[in-house]
Amino acid sequence: TLTRVAARLDASSRATTLLARLDALLSAAPPGPRRSALVYQPNGFVQGDDSLMNDVLRHAGLDNDAGALGLAQGGYLDLERVVLH
Repeated sequence: TLTRVAARLDASSRATTLLARLDALLSAAPPGPRRSALVYQPNGFVQGDDSLMNDVLRHAGLDNDAGALGLAQGGYLDLERVVLH
């Protein structure tokens, strides 16, 4: 976790500040209907349902579209398939 890595790097206070900022941003996510999103990374990699990126999307009020595209575990997704979806 971030706190353990920060402790090893003697940066615990910076990690605590960062985590507090992230918590504040995540708690400020607007309520209402959820939208879907897909985080498309270099070389066509997408994060699946069991990932930190999925948690970030969920807290921001978005659903990770990777599962709907058959990539619940993440993996390679060609751009043509994204456009057709």
